[in-house]
Amino acid sequence: MENFLLPIIQSRKRIGQKCQEKIKKKYYESLIETVEKFPNYIFGKISLSEYYLNNNEFIKIPGLLDNKFEITQHFPPGTDIFHISAVRGFYFITGRYFAKAGKIEKAYKSYFLLSDLDNNHQTTEILGQEILSYELYIFKNNLI
Repeated sequence: MENFLLPIIQSRKRIGQKCQEKIKKKYYESLIETVEKFPNYIFGKISLSEYYLNNNEFIKIPGLLDNKFEITQHFPPGTDIFHISAVRGFYFITGRYFAKAGKIEKAYKSYFLLSDLDNNHQTTEILGQEILSYELYIFKNNLI
């Protein structure tokens, strides 16, 4: 029975992987389209940045953000009130970018901004873990 089922199971896995690849491609295309249609929409930039971070393409983030790593630089001058989810999302992705890029002091700045908003929020905890992972990686490599 196993000899009969194994090819079927393997075939289903390949089909599933192909479907996932198509879905991922469509998702990426929709993120690009959103940013192109609405270049000032901060949540579009945050979502595309998140995609880049999760797919190890973080090197694209500075270009996407026009090298502007302060949220105030993405809104008209004089804007002084921001939605908490925009601030949280923006500094979460910039902090993760800085940690992956080895700019750890800037990652800490994003972390402390998130911590001031909500020390127990998931984004604060995840960014803290990524910074810690970076620090441990550096420490480990300095010992070798």
